[in-house]
Amino acid sequence: MREHVSCFYSPITLDYTNEDRINLALIGPRGGGAYYTMSYLQARNLRDNLDQVLLKFADARARVPVYVVVQNAGYQGEKDVFEAKTHSEAIAWMNKSYSSTEIDELHVAIARDIAGERSYDL
Repeated sequence: MREHVSCFYSPITLDYTNEDRINLALIGPRGGGAYYTMSYLQARNLRDNLDQVLLKFADARARVPVYVVVQNAGYQGEKDVFEAKTHSEAIAWMNKSYSSTEIDELHVAIARDIAGERSYDL
């Protein structure tokens, strides 16, 4: 996954005074992001350390749980069919997409992924 970084500044030309402000938007692949307003010196420092900032975003994102609806859960040939940000959203999608018979026959379950670790014990 790639991070997308957009940078906008105001005014249109920088004269490197204390009035210059940089508006920075960092937007991640799952839609999360952060927005900052900073001086040009802070922005320059951020630019110089951008790799470290992106690593911190990746680390924070890795600790956010993702709830995955899985077919053939616990068996060979597991297949992820839907990702949700909340457990209740995953349950709602599963109940809308499968009948109770299909859930049993297809071994459909909800897993929680955190930092690459998958657990079915919710």
